[in-house]
Amino acid sequence: MGPLYYQTDGPKVYYAGYNLDSDYHTRLIEFLKDKEFALCVVSKSGSTIEPAVTFRMLRKLLEQKYGKKARNKIVVITDP
Repeated sequence: MGPLYYQTDGPKVYYAGYNLDSDYHTRLIEFLKDKEFALCVVSKSGSTIEPAVTFRMLRKLLEQKYGKKARNKIVVITDP
C-alpha cells in the first residue's frame, strides 16, 4: 500500500452501491449516522439497480441529517 493508504486525516472514501446486501447497507447507514458525509454517485445510465437503490437510501439519510441543504452534498457523474 502507498503512503496515502495510511493517512488518517482528510476525507475518507467509501464505496457503496455495488451490491444489494441489506446487512451491508444497514451497517453503512449506522456507520454514517454520526459522520459528516456527502455522496458522489457514478453511473453511466443511472438505471443500474444496485447504485440506484443505494443512492436512494443514502439520500434519505442525508435529507434526515441536513434537510433541504442535503442537495448541496450530492454530486452525480453520468453519461450525457
